[in-house]
Amino acid sequence: MKKKIIDSVLLSVLLTAITAGVAMLFVDTKSQWYLSLNQPSFQPPGWVFGVVWTILYCLYAASLSLAQIKAVPEKTYISFLAQAVLNIGWCLFYFTLHLLFVGLGIIIAYLVCTYLTIRSVYPYSKTGALILLPQCLWLILAAVLNYTTILLN
Repeated sequence: MKKKIIDSVLLSVLLTAITAGVAMLFVDTKSQWYLSLNQPSFQPPGWVFGVVWTILYCLYAASLSLAQIKAVPEKTYISFLAQAVLNIGWCLFYFTLHLLFVGLGIIIAYLVCTYLTIRSVYPYSKTGALILLPQCLWLILAAVLNYTTILLN
């Protein structure tokens, strides 16, 4: 059992670190394009994003670890993987390709996928499911920011 826990944590941390690392390859908040955007007045300061995403990535890894320990159905793992892909995709389409409308669609899909992950994990690990709720809240804010940025530009 102890080996299963260690393996679950290591795998979860590895997937999360890869996701975060690849996503950050596409994020450039100092680019001329990004700096020229009219931002919503309610947008948090830049440093908040780094702090929040670090917390959310830790919660994601913890949730995935708990899901593995509880042996959730295989479709749940697909849901976790889809979240990772959508996270990277949003960074790519928003920051690198400058396709804000496509980014909005991706962030909404990411929110739906996170909700579905919560529903899938909940019967096996209430804690594993509930610790993804902050991600849902942040994704709602991100979608509103994305949408408002489209309107302002």
